[in-house]
Amino acid sequence: YRFRDNNNTSFAIQPELTYADQGGIFNYNDINGLDYSIAFQYNYLRLTPMVKIYLIDEIGLNIALGAELGFNLGTANLNYTSNMPNLGPDLQIQQSLRQVLKGRNNVGFTVGIGYELPMGLMISGRYIYGISDVIETQANGFYFVENQNRNTTIEATLSYAIPFFSW
Repeated sequence: YRFRDNNNTSFAIQPELTYADQGGIFNYNDINGLDYSIAFQYNYLRLTPMVKIYLIDEIGLNIALGAELGFNLGTANLNYTSNMPNLGPDLQIQQSLRQVLKGRNNVGFTVGIGYELPMGLMISGRYIYGISDVIETQANGFYFVENQNRNTTIEATLSYAIPFFSW
């Protein structure tokens, strides 16, 4: 919900609590014919306080800026598949990888543009730039080393503002 006096200001604060399913895929292949992929599929409960600036008072066109804190709900959501089961069963390797590649919470900045209809329906597009490392690489026998793994997200949203209270 947005805290905004519709008659006197072009500034609003909109706190959000959302759920996101985010991830990525790492594909590997080498000259010996080994092909494998590791799919990271993390679920986040996101807290996003947004500051909105309305560009034209009579209509709901706005730009939004904010920060995001995403709490990872499944730190071991990783799937491994390969074309060489003779190196070890995929399920066994997957379980080993889940012990050394751990999903972390996500912190990032958000910028967006949106439009609000008078009835409370909102349409927006956002870009989220993650500043935290979302995968921790623990000591392992796979020769994986710790890297910075940041989330970047583009999202489109159709939402409805529930008028709990206004100022």
